[in-house]
Amino acid sequence: ERFGQHLAPFRDVVVNANLRRLQLAWAGSITAEWGYAVVLSVFAYHAGGATAVGVLMLARMLSSAVAAPLMSVLGDRHNRAYVMVSTDLVRATALAAAGVAALADAPALLIYALAVIVAIVSTAFHPAQAALTPSLARTPEELTAANAVASTIESVGTFLGPALGGLLLATASTGVVFIVMAGLFLWSAFFVVRIDAPAAPGEAAAEHPPFLQQATAGIRTIVHEPNVRLIIGVYGCQTLVAGALRVFIVVMAFQLLDTGNAGVGFLNSATGIGGILGGVATVWGGAILGVG
Repeated sequence: ERFGQHLAPFRDVVVNANLRRLQLAWAGSITAEWGYAVVLSVFAYHAGGATAVGVLMLARMLSSAVAAPLMSVLGDRHNRAYVMVSTDLVRATALAAAGVAALADAPALLIYALAVIVAIVSTAFHPAQAALTPSLARTPEELTAANAVASTIESVGTFLGPALGGLLLATASTGVVFIVMAGLFLWSAFFVVRIDAPAAPGEAAAEHPPFLQQATAGIRTIVHEPNVRLIIGVYGCQTLVAGALRVFIVVMAFQLLDTGNAGVGFLNSATGIGGILGGVATVWGGAILGVG
């Protein structure tokens, strides 16, 4: 009985059609993000070795870091569902173009440029999704459930995306897999379009502070709050290690384990198993202890 109570968040989200569509869109988005990152690293390794993988990842991360403060406020200044759909369509178009370019043996720099575009645009999706969620929940309990389910989907996506990429790479070229991942972004857009989102009060641009002021509010907070600086610093170190690990995984798959293209996906998916196990342990432990 207690275990059933801890599965209640999933039931609450399924019952609310708008929340269900939002979570299905999030599932497609996060799976595609992790899946295409694996395919991109494989493509870069074949094009320029480990150095190309590292440089490309650095370019994607730095461009995302610069763009994130600007892109993340779009969901506050415009219709959030529209921002999410636009993000999905741009990412799908860019990835499909990368797939066609790879199949046509186009210069690697073109595929890299398209990958950077995807990385930049992606920074707008999750903030808009998080901001849209409260307006779709009918009760505080549904909002809590939606946040819990979104976290679980993210954990599953970090495993499923690379695993799917690995399976596809075992039988298809990188160009084909790029196109498949573009299809997942279209999946996400399909469900966002079907969301019947109520208009939030005060959405007019005139009611917002100037764009740059709003976009840099988080940076100012980090500068002036020591505790926030500490947390961001620790998280930054964790991200640095994770980025280095993803480059090392590519080298390990090809040079140490000789597992080929598919091995890159499977090794990356192994890093997502911890998140899934953690979520299961939380639910199971809560059921045993009667927490919640």
